[in-house]
Amino acid sequence: MDISGAGGEAARVLAAAEMLGKKVRILSCEELSGRERRIIRRSKILFLDRSSEKAMEAAKAAKEKGVPVFLMQHGEEDPGLSGLADILITSGGDKALTEMASMGRTALSLDKRGCKAAIDGHMEFFPAYPVKAEYTSEAEEAFCGAFLSGYLDGMKLRDNIRFASAFAALYAKEGRMPAKEEALSFMESMEKEMYRS
Repeated sequence: MDISGAGGEAARVLAAAEMLGKKVRILSCEELSGRERRIIRRSKILFLDRSSEKAMEAAKAAKEKGVPVFLMQHGEEDPGLSGLADILITSGGDKALTEMASMGRTALSLDKRGCKAAIDGHMEFFPAYPVKAEYTSEAEEAFCGAFLSGYLDGMKLRDNIRFASAFAALYAKEGRMPAKEEALSFMESMEKEMYRS
């Protein structure tokens, strides 16, 4: 199992990761069962997208076995749950980034302008790739799914952010999940165009 996840948006995020060839398992939103604990412990990543008692239990089960916890939260952060996250993806802004950076963890804040990231205690900005965005409602989930996939593929963090941004930009433009090679090719061409000397 590559990724297990729970939460309302987990299905859309994990669909993007699955499209990129990852084995995923969506956990129920009820009480954490023994079977689900075993799934979490065998996963390479636990993805959570909201705070709940079950999310806290799942994060603790993952941490016991050294499974990285990726948390996507909107608005008010749950300090208990975000404190267990290895990587936080939020639309909550600078406060969450600063808190995660102070703990030596990675945090990403997404908006239509791009991705602000706390990496190794420093803030960096990755601009969104310019596209005519027609399908923006699930672009954040597309970004997260691609980011999880890139993480599992061993991409370097900055390259992974650019890859996930390219994947999300193509999704926003066309309303479909692109193939990995398509997103990588788009990323490469946009990087050349954006940073021409």
